[in-house]
Amino acid sequence: MAISDSSTKLRFTIAAIILAGGLATLGSVSTTWLAVTLTVYALPLLCQFIPVRWLNLTGLWWGLFLAAQTLISPWVPGLNYLTLPENFSRVIDVRDGIPGISGIQSITTDARGFRTRGVVNYDDAEPFRIFAIGASTTEEIFLDDKRTWTSQLQGNLNATRQDDIEVINTGLSGLRSGNHLATLKKILHLNPDAAIFLLGANDWNHQIRRDNASLMQRLISNHTEAFWLSNTMLGKMLRIYKLQSGSANEGHAQQTNIIDGQGQRHMINRGALQKRDQRTYEVSGINNTYIKNLNAIGEVCRNNNIDCVFVTQPNGYSSEASSAYINSFWMTPPDENYTLDLASLEKVAKLYNSHLVSFGQQNGHIVCDLAAEFEPSFDNFYDDFHFNESGSTLVAARLAACLTAL
Repeated sequence: MAISDSSTKLRFTIAAIILAGGLATLGSVSTTWLAVTLTVYALPLLCQFIPVRWLNLTGLWWGLFLAAQTLISPWVPGLNYLTLPENFSRVIDVRDGIPGISGIQSITTDARGFRTRGVVNYDDAEPFRIFAIGASTTEEIFLDDKRTWTSQLQGNLNATRQDDIEVINTGLSGLRSGNHLATLKKILHLNPDAAIFLLGANDWNHQIRRDNASLMQRLISNHTEAFWLSNTMLGKMLRIYKLQSGSANEGHAQQTNIIDGQGQRHMINRGALQKRDQRTYEVSGINNTYIKNLNAIGEVCRNNNIDCVFVTQPNGYSSEASSAYINSFWMTPPDENYTLDLASLEKVAKLYNSHLVSFGQQNGHIVCDLAAEFEPSFDNFYDDFHFNESGSTLVAARLAACLTAL
């Protein structure tokens, strides 16, 4: 298609500027979000090559929408708050491929997107209500509602205490400390008495990505992270759509999804330590944003008389682990064409967990150092640090013992 008349040149110029703006926000994002970002920001320009007037204009309007929502998103309140879909329902049959998990698993959420053990009346302030805030190791998306560590913890606590205790699971895969802070603020009106934070892994992987990015990517990330597609209103909508696509439609019969492991992300990408590009990473310190978010979480808890409980992230990064178990690793970090070596992974995990222990103790919070109590094996994990059925039971037991001060 010839680019000759002034209106055509203007259309191409605008579309090219929009694409350049999208590229300028890439920073050190994961390869998944890199692909999504390139796709959505390239559409306006691609539409200009099609000799159909309405498609040309539609492409430009799409580009203007992208630019507007990107610029507005950093000032939209609550954008970091993410949960599973409301009234989510999925039944899976785990038959093979996920070590330590098998059989029928029912995964549901309530009207707020939380996994609970029974119906919760959030307006009732009488029960002692504990919110579990975390990412995939709290969410436990392959485990039945009754087998999650949050559900088992509620059972353990109620078996030994006189008061009625509820443990609410707000977990969602991929979240970081900023999201956990947003969740804490969101649940303040739901009569929380305590909040358990199991966090660290996604934050340390975020730091690994940034520190191993090119100099240009790091410079861009320092100034554009708030504008990354994954952090915008559209990014949140895309996350929600992806999650809802796995939920049963209301009014239709619930279908059982067969999980054999082979199509699951952790199975496809396992063996990550065998990647050709294996790097030694000398971590210099904890990411400042993570430290800032921890301080903010502690302040919110103190100001609202909520007992904060910080839990270190158990993981399998150890030279003492078997080769078969080490071969199951894939978050080293995930979605990258390189991997850290095992020693580097072990150092990063220990640094973040040690910092969490020190932070909790220095600020008078309850600290449960679970990472120190887990052996690196398939006995309790099905990959780097996600719990299987026995691991989830162990987490619940250890936390119940740790929470006697509540």
